[in-house]
Amino acid sequence: MSITVTLEEIKRLRTELAAYPDALVALDEIEACEGDVGGCCDRPGDSGRSGARYERSLD
Repeated sequence: MSITVTLEEIKRLRTELAAYPDALVALDEIEACEGDVGGCCDRPGDSGRSGARYERSLD
């Protein structure tokens, strides 16, 4: 199952999460992957387009 967010949703989340730099980095990555939340991570089975790996939770 794939989760995709729209550019409008990403913009809204940037505003809501402006105080959280790690969240903004994650949103940059999602935007670079055209809204595909799970398709760009560097994990086995993923497309690996970005080469980025997120080791930390945002909470």
